[in-house]
Amino acid sequence: MRTGYLISMIIFVALSLTSAQQLRVDSVMVDTVWNSDSSWYTSQGIQQQRNSRDLYLSFKPMPVGGGMAQCFVTMTFDSGKVWVAASDSFIVRDSGLSSLIQCGTAGKVKLRVLGQDRPGVAFRITAQQWQPVIAGNPQRTTMGTTTALTPGASCSVNLQCSLNNTQGLGYAPIVKVWWDAFGTAGTWSDSTATLSYTWNTTVPAGASGQTRTMIAKARDANGLWSAPCTLTVQFGLLAPGQPTLSSPSNNAQGQSIFPNLVWKSSSTGGTVASYSLQASTNIAFNTTVYNASGITGINQALNIPLQFNTTYFWQVNASNLGGTSAWSGVWSFITFKLPTMVSIPAGTFQMGSTNATLGATPVHSVTLGAFTMSQTLITQEQYLAVMGTNPAYFDSGRAWPVEQVSWFDAARFCNSLSRLAGLDTVYTYTGIYPSGYGYDTLTSVAIDYTKNGYRLPTEAEYEYANRAGTTTDYYWGRNYPPITHADTLAIDSNAVWYYNSPNSTQPVAGKKPNAWGLYDMSGNLWEWCNDWYGNYGATSQTNPTGATTGSYRVLRGGSWDYYHFLAYGLCAAFRGNDVPSLEYNFFGFRVVCGPR
Repeated sequence: MRTGYLISMIIFVALSLTSAQQLRVDSVMVDTVWNSDSSWYTSQGIQQQRNSRDLYLSFKPMPVGGGMAQCFVTMTFDSGKVWVAASDSFIVRDSGLSSLIQCGTAGKVKLRVLGQDRPGVAFRITAQQWQPVIAGNPQRTTMGTTTALTPGASCSVNLQCSLNNTQGLGYAPIVKVWWDAFGTAGTWSDSTATLSYTWNTTVPAGASGQTRTMIAKARDANGLWSAPCTLTVQFGLLAPGQPTLSSPSNNAQGQSIFPNLVWKSSSTGGTVASYSLQASTNIAFNTTVYNASGITGINQALNIPLQFNTTYFWQVNASNLGGTSAWSGVWSFITFKLPTMVSIPAGTFQMGSTNATLGATPVHSVTLGAFTMSQTLITQEQYLAVMGTNPAYFDSGRAWPVEQVSWFDAARFCNSLSRLAGLDTVYTYTGIYPSGYGYDTLTSVAIDYTKNGYRLPTEAEYEYANRAGTTTDYYWGRNYPPITHADTLAIDSNAVWYYNSPNSTQPVAGKKPNAWGLYDMSGNLWEWCNDWYGNYGATSQTNPTGATTGSYRVLRGGSWDYYHFLAYGLCAAFRGNDVPSLEYNFFGFRVVCGPR
């Protein structure tokens, strides 16, 4: 031992306690090293002289029965009289005491005393082992998870406990374990020298799933007892069979970004207690976008928004106390794609027609800012993905336009689509009023054109986008009425109307687009516009939004239906209108986006 300090070693040996055992500490050695370049600070932030002394302290916790010791070291400058340490004067470095130390082996700690040499330095080293803590591993054992058991038949159950040292406490070896098959924790049935036990018993009578209890209690080399540990054995509970996926169908397209996934339980195996569900963008499930367990039903609505136009894979397994099934087969679905939007340039055009048949007089100048418009009518796939229902009469497939939608339905769709896309909602209303005739109306509707979300086009926007820079009655460069065979063929090439449709709608984008790349701007379905229907004025207008009040909303574009104006209904300037709550199979809509 190098001198320079008056160092006294004080080793305390405490009496045995009910929950812990103090150990003897031997072989205490101290070596010191002087540091001449070490500065330090008091708690008041005052820098002291640049010297200190490092003390290397080694010690050995001595075993009573071996095991691991939890060790502590303290130091004072009063020769151990009071054990009130001077916090400004020493620090513990590289203590090595954060982990347990094997009994009979040396532990080490480095302490640094700051400032000048001084007498009266004292050390105290203690070592401790706590009472054992044991836990069932597993806590519940299930017999007969794959085949049924016969009541009264003999069986052997392998039980296992483990030493639970999760809190990092010192512990001694286990020397004996008592096992109680009657659950009384006092009348012991058997004992072993280890934490494992083979229980020879019989399958209880009655229905499968009954349980029996075993209690274990361990004593360590210090004579300390663990608390009783309860292990449960369940007999005859079969693990569930493999579930099968149900909906959406495999490889389904156009699904909502909040899908509801549905599956079926297996007809074999035990009763399901819960399911686990995984969804991922890769078939190997290396990462998951959704991972849930403890699902008690056979469906789950994903409560997080998925990405648009993305392929997702999903799988399900089933669990009960008897075990967990294999994962189901992997299915996939593709979320729906946001409507393809076409940029419509700002400009001025002559709105209306001098043809009185079209009800669009007087012709007047209109100037519009730029906006975007959906390339096609909203499809049944898109409406179903956003609203969760498909109201179409002609339920013919995902590429067909949605119809039987009222103006109110279209406005609600626009708001829902805006929310999904993270945009502002344009329409506000105070309530939804059921009409009693199978459709709903919105009360006190207001339209905020400054918002950036989806909405219906104004009547002026619709006619401007329909014309796409043309001045003829039809956007394909011809005028009403069709006189020649070529005029009729031109309609057939550009529009779905009564004479080329099988008395129904047709898939969107089946005819030629106009000059700006928009499909079905004439024909297929009448399309709702935002405006109340009202008379035109003769003065020039900028970004008009129609009449301020009214009873009817504007419809534009014409449709497949015979009774709705035939060829002149297809003209760019023709104006239709109807009650906004009506839902006919020749009414549809498309959306625009962009604030004014």
